[in-house]
Amino acid sequence: MRQQTGKRPSQHREYEREERKDQHKRPFPRAQESSNNDGLVLYRILCPDSLIGSVIGKHGNVINAIRHQTSAKVKVVDPYPGADKRVILVYCYVKHRDLDAEGDDNEPVCAAQDALLRVHNAIVDALQTLHKNHKDSDKKSTEEANILVPASQASNVIGKSGAVIKHLRSTSRAFIKVSPKDPSDPTHSCAMSFDNFVQITGGAEAVKKALFGVSTIIYKHPSKENIPLETSIPDPTPSIIIPSELPVYPARELEFRVLCPGGKIGLVIGRGGATIKNIRQESGARIDVDDAKNDKEESIITIISTESTDDVKSAAVEAVLLLQAKINDSEDDRMNLRLLVPNKVIGCLIGRGGSIVNDMRKKTKANILISKGDKPRRASSSDELVEVSGEADKLRDALVQIILRLREAVLKESVESQNSDRDGQLTVAASDSLYGSSLPLPALLPHNQQIAPLGYDRRGEPERALEVFPRTSSYGYSSMQVTDDGYGGLPSYASKAYEEHVPRLEMTVPASGISKVMGKHGTNLDNIRKISGAHIEIIEPKSSRHEHIAYISGTSEQRHSAENLIKAFIMST
Repeated sequence: MRQQTGKRPSQHREYEREERKDQHKRPFPRAQESSNNDGLVLYRILCPDSLIGSVIGKHGNVINAIRHQTSAKVKVVDPYPGADKRVILVYCYVKHRDLDAEGDDNEPVCAAQDALLRVHNAIVDALQTLHKNHKDSDKKSTEEANILVPASQASNVIGKSGAVIKHLRSTSRAFIKVSPKDPSDPTHSCAMSFDNFVQITGGAEAVKKALFGVSTIIYKHPSKENIPLETSIPDPTPSIIIPSELPVYPARELEFRVLCPGGKIGLVIGRGGATIKNIRQESGARIDVDDAKNDKEESIITIISTESTDDVKSAAVEAVLLLQAKINDSEDDRMNLRLLVPNKVIGCLIGRGGSIVNDMRKKTKANILISKGDKPRRASSSDELVEVSGEADKLRDALVQIILRLREAVLKESVESQNSDRDGQLTVAASDSLYGSSLPLPALLPHNQQIAPLGYDRRGEPERALEVFPRTSSYGYSSMQVTDDGYGGLPSYASKAYEEHVPRLEMTVPASGISKVMGKHGTNLDNIRKISGAHIEIIEPKSSRHEHIAYISGTSEQRHSAENLIKAFIMST
C-alpha cells in the first residue's frame, strides 16, 4: 500500500513493459479447478476496503485483465464483519513444482505468483489515484503488502530460528512481520484460526522483491490446512438454544422506494434482466422496477422484504446497497441516491428540531437532504424525498442508517400496537403498508399476512430515536460475489455510527448462576452478545454474597433481549 503520491515509480513502469513482452514468453497453463490440492498454489492478498472498487475496475476490467494476462484465478471474497480489508484469492494449479526456484523477480514461478504481483500493483495504483491531489515533499515512497499465510507455510517463511525471514529482510531490504490472528480483534475476522498476517513494508522495489521471495516459499511448500476457495462467507450461527418462552418480534413485509435516473435503469436491469435477477437473489428481497420509459424521468424501484428486528441480515439494506452500486459509477469521487419516504414516517429520520438527521450527517459525514419537491410525477403527494450524497463509504453508511431507522421505527410500532391489543381486535389493512395503497401487495404475500402499521409521530422523539441502532450492525451483511465475469462486490458497510452511546441496564447475577451465564471459556456470554446485539460486561463481586453485576448497553430491544437470555440461563441452574 503506497503512502506517497506523485509519479509512478520506475519499477512499476518497467513491470508494465514486461507485461507487453508477455506474448513472447511461454504462457502459463490456464488454471483449472482440481480436486487434488497437491497441485494448488494459493495466495490470499489483503486489499483495503476503500480500494476494492478500483482494484476490481469498472465492469471488472482491471481484475479481468489480470486474469487474462496470467491465466490465474483471481476472486474477491465477500466482506467479513468487522474487517477493514478484503481478501483476494489468487490461485492456479501446477503439475510439477520447481523446488529449485529462487524467486527471480523477472520470472514468476507460476501463474498465481504472476497474478499476485499484478494485484499488488493494482492496489498500489488505486491508492496513488486516491491520493493524487495530495503532495508529499518526501521523495522516498513507502509501499505495503499484506497477505494471509497459514501456519504450515508461515513456519517455512520464518525458518529455523528465524533464519529464512532474516535472509529475506537482508536481501530485499524490506521490513517483514509475521503475526498470528488475534481472535479478539474484529479486523482479523478475515483470517482463519490457523492464519498468520504477513506484512511487508518498505520502498517499492524492496516490497516487490520481498513479496516475490515470500510467495516463492509458499509456492514450494503446499499448505497443509484446508482453505476454502469460495467467495461467500457463512452467516454467524450461534450455538445456544433460545428458550421458547422468550419474546421474538414477528417479521413484517415492508416496502422501500429507490429512484433511478432514466439513463441508468438499463444498468440496473441488465441484459435480459440478468442484473436485477442477480440482485434479487443476493439480497433476498423482491424488487420491482417501474420503468419510466423516458431517459429524462427517474424510474421508481420498489423493494419489498420481510424484516424483523432480530434479523442478522436485512434484505432491504442489502438490496439498497446493491442497487446503489449499479446506479452510481464506481469511479466517481462522489455518489448519490434518492429515496421516497412517506411523510407519516419521516419523523424517525428528522427528529425534533432536526436532531436525528443532523446526528446521521455528523456520524456518517454524508450529505442528507429531506424535502418535498423535485419528485417524479408518479410519486405520491404524501411522499417526501430523501437524497443522500457523498463518498462511497459515507454514502453506504448513511443508507444503512436510514433504512434501518425506518425498519426499527416501523417494526417497533407494530409490536407495540399488537401488545396494546391482547384480544385480537387489531386489524391491519393493506393500506397500512409503508407506502399506503398506491402499491399492490406482493403476489407471494399470504392473504392473512399483516403489513406493519406506521403510526409514528412525525414530530419525532430524539430519545427514542437514538435507540434504533440495530443489533445487526456488528455483523454487517453478505455482499455480491466477484465472479469471473467481473461482477463486482461491495465493501463492508459497518458504520461507526453504530457505536453511539445508549442507555445501560444493570442486572444482578447470583453466584449460583454465573457459571451457566458465562459457559465454558465464556462461550455462552459471547453467544448472548451475538444474539442480542447488546454490549455486556460482567463485573466481579465486591460483596460477601459473591453476586456479579452485568452491565448491558444497547438499544431498548437489545437490552431487553440480553436481559431475557441471561435470566433464562440463571433459571436453568
